[in-house]
Amino acid sequence: LLESQRQTFDYIFIDTPPATRYADAQSVAFQAGSAMVLARRDHTRLADTAGVVRQLSDTGARALLALAYARGSGGLKRAFSAGRR
Repeated sequence: LLESQRQTFDYIFIDTPPATRYADAQSVAFQAGSAMVLARRDHTRLADTAGVVRQLSDTGARALLALAYARGSGGLKRAFSAGRR
């Protein structure tokens, strides 16, 4: 299924349960080859985020982005990204 979608789309986003609780993210990252990590500002610990990025990298996947965000009344208020190769 993933291979057929790669031929059609430039980007494919697959939402998984939290990577700090379940191994689904590692399995999906291994199959996909890349992963985007989302972390909620003032909620997710930096050490947990770094651990998830390390676990995903250990599968051979490339962690593309780590985003921190804060939800405000107007939607996302602030975001930053950091690439890792």
